[in-house]
Order: sequence, then C-alpha cells, then structure tokens
Amino acid sequence: MNNSICRSALDREYKLLSQLAYESEAYWQYNQSYMDIFKEKYNITVEWIKQYEVRVLEVEGEIAGFWGAKRYREKLELEYFYIEVGHIGKGYGKLLWKDLLSWCKAQGILEIEFVTSEQVIPFYEKQGAKVRGRVSSEIDGRAIPLLRYKLE
Repeated sequence: MNNSICRSALDREYKLLSQLAYESEAYWQYNQSYMDIFKEKYNITVEWIKQYEVRVLEVEGEIAGFWGAKRYREKLELEYFYIEVGHIGKGYGKLLWKDLLSWCKAQGILEIEFVTSEQVIPFYEKQGAKVRGRVSSEIDGRAIPLLRYKLE
C-alpha cells in the first residue's frame, strides 16, 4: 500500500473514472444488456465531479479506485465505489473505505446509505455496513441490497 494517496478527483478524469466503473462492474460477469444500461446510467461527467464529492485512490501515480457520493445534510448517498479490476482483492477497497469515512467525519456526516451487488456484500459487512433491506435496481429491476453505515 506504499505510494498510495486519496485525493479529490479532477474534472479531466471523468472518462477514466467512467471506464474504471464500467470495467469494475463488468468484473462480476453481468450480461451485455445490463452493462450497456450501466454504462449509460453510471457515466461520470465533468458536471457530476463538480457538483458532488468524488475522490480517487492513486497508487504509484495511477488511479486504482474511486468513490463518489451525494450529500444530504448529515447523510451521504454513496453512488460509486469502484476498484480497478487489477487491484481487486489487494486491500485497496479498505484504503478507499477509510478515506470515505475520514471525509465523512470531517464533514459531520452521520450515515452513509447505498445499494450494491450481492457479490460485494461481504466486503461492506467487514467494514461495518449493514444490509437494511432491498430496493429495485434502476438498471434491470431486480431486488438489490440496500446498505447503511452509521458513523460514530
């Protein structure tokens, strides 16, 4: 984990972040029609980076992951949390999660809420998040987990 830093995303990184999110989601072997909708719906724009909080994990000068979220007073809605495919399973998700929590604490955020894929629930549960129910996926309508993390 040497030579890693977390920092705010730069406007010009929007294409790179969109591609990273796409490839990271595809890692879980979703079908092409799902991935086509994902690419359209979860495409990061310059405007998104300017309007909301987006932070990247940089490892040896390369982006290894990022998170992006919308703030609603003391609550954060986590929209993006992705690790570059070559870095999955190497502890970078934990680093990125620590950055998220640190940022939230500094901002007075008390709760993080987000939806995720079934495959990554164990990661989030290890970080202390709890499944609070299910909601309909905006991509394909299936029931997906809704998680919450309460900050102390």
